[in-house]
Amino acid sequence: MPPASTLKLVTALYALDKLNPTHQFATRVFATGPVTGGKLEGDLVLVGGGDPTLDTDRLADLAIAVREAGVSEVTGRFLVWADGLPSGERIDDEQPEHVSYNPSYSGINLNFNRVHFEWKRQQDDQYGITMQARALRFRPSTSVSQMAVVDVKSPVFDYRRSEGRDRWFVARRALGKEGARWLPVRFPALYAGDVFRTLARSNGIVLRAPEIVAFLPEGRELGRVEGPILVEVLRGMLKYSTNLTAEISGLSASATYGPGLASLEQSAGRMAGWARTRFGTMGVRFEDHSGLG
Repeated sequence: MPPASTLKLVTALYALDKLNPTHQFATRVFATGPVTGGKLEGDLVLVGGGDPTLDTDRLADLAIAVREAGVSEVTGRFLVWADGLPSGERIDDEQPEHVSYNPSYSGINLNFNRVHFEWKRQQDDQYGITMQARALRFRPSTSVSQMAVVDVKSPVFDYRRSEGRDRWFVARRALGKEGARWLPVRFPALYAGDVFRTLARSNGIVLRAPEIVAFLPEGRELGRVEGPILVEVLRGMLKYSTNLTAEISGLSASATYGPGLASLEQSAGRMAGWARTRFGTMGVRFEDHSGLG
């Protein structure tokens, strides 16, 4: 019998048992070279710590921290490292493509890996469209998710995977005068990098286009931002049944067993094994940590 979202109860217990209840996910920025006279002679690295609650506002605080560390210019590349946890473009392949509760997951996640799509009909019967990494204080646009209005009867939303881009299409007949909705992001590391680049520029720091790296470069920490303590993260997960939070919490708990964690399914298997040892549950098989699969 599929447990559906009641599986999040098991995930919460698993995370509390394997991680410290006061554990905080951290997102950091490294410099691979010295900072002299405001100039970073090296690369700037955005280092994901898996934080499932990271939003644009907290990412903006990280950009401010880099500026306050004395950086005003970067001579090298802008790198993003998101391989601290396994990644995937969606939690469950059988869900509709456009539902925001089935986002990507990785070692860096922003705004629950969702983009805010808003539309307003203009006088010429065309639509003004924004695709934003929206939070309470900041709402920068992102080029990682793109939207086009098309004249088709169906489907309402269509999706095409491009090179480093989410290309969305929406049927004009379904839009009406104005509205908004969240859509999933399939390139979480590029999304976070794109948004951080915009926030850095607003602090006077011009960065190159983000590059994803598989190995974490050595460097000196320039700044960090931390999320709430784990018990608060899990309380929010259970209240709102947040799938991304469940997956990241479960993956992080599974990572405490040591290296070699390769997939969400493997992590769910580790949780099932933990449940058998901890509670004597027999004959259970989990596909993920949220119950979406």
